[in-house]
Amino acid sequence: MAMNPMQRRSMNMFLLGILITAAIMAVVVAMLVKQVKGLNQQIAALTSLQSSALVATRDLESGENVDFDDNFVYETVQTTLSPDEMITEEDFYETTENGEQLVDETGAPITKKVMFKTRVPAGSIITKDMVVNQDDPVTSTDRIQEYGMISLPSHLVNGDYIDIRIALTNGQDYIILSKKKVLGCTSTSIWLKVNEAEMQILNSAIIESYMISGAKLYALSYIEPGMQTSTTPSYTPRTETISLLDTLKERGINLVDEINKDENKAYLRGKTALEFYDKYTKNAIGESARAIFNDASSGDEGQVAAGYATEKAKMQESRDAYISTLDETMTGYSAEE
Repeated sequence: MAMNPMQRRSMNMFLLGILITAAIMAVVVAMLVKQVKGLNQQIAALTSLQSSALVATRDLESGENVDFDDNFVYETVQTTLSPDEMITEEDFYETTENGEQLVDETGAPITKKVMFKTRVPAGSIITKDMVVNQDDPVTSTDRIQEYGMISLPSHLVNGDYIDIRIALTNGQDYIILSKKKVLGCTSTSIWLKVNEAEMQILNSAIIESYMISGAKLYALSYIEPGMQTSTTPSYTPRTETISLLDTLKERGINLVDEINKDENKAYLRGKTALEFYDKYTKNAIGESARAIFNDASSGDEGQVAAGYATEKAKMQESRDAYISTLDETMTGYSAEE
């Protein structure tokens, strides 16, 4: 049946509409397919970044020694870090040079603590470059000693690292012990782990601080103990102290712990009393220090001594106020810590 022009026109418009609709649908479908493909690629990319990593369960401070228990938890995270960059639970166990895990007499793994170089907020992924192994073996001459005559920084708390120094009225200032961890502290006292040589050398400095009018014995805190290395001591102990330590060596009373002779326990090797003493005497400034001490009375030492006394009193007042604001976990000392 022949169509009139109006019917033909309507049919053509209908077919054109179908074609246009089909074209639009094809474009929409193509765009949707592209978007879905892109989303799938993004999902695949994100999935490839997912891995199980140790994150901190609390804020960890620079220089803090921590073990694995309660301080970390495994979580599934998205990161571009490779597994080799992230710390694992195995990093908290002692190993041999070949990577084999060390065990004690009962067969249990030997744990260790690691020290953080910088502050790490809670929830952060822990990487190997954030920590440094902190081998601090206990040798046969180590003791926990309380000192109450050292002037302390007002904001010193447990776990801080300090240098112990002595300042003289002639302006000279010497490092006695470097980078010692504060095991405990009160308003006026600190507890330190010291070996025989360190104890003798510090005792020498204490005596001289009493003998030299106006001398100041004080502690100086580290800013980032995880990143800052210890400093070479510059204080030379009294002649009597050096003679005593030399006599002990000559008599065969070795300050080195016997554990250092056991090659199967390399993890126990560390700074022993004898090693400390040898390094100390090698780097000490020698007789020039004695001359400086002998000349310490030169100048108006009365004014300097009075200044030191005023400074110490003000610092002590600030420290008393600060200590009163802290809880018991930040101060004091317990043998179980």
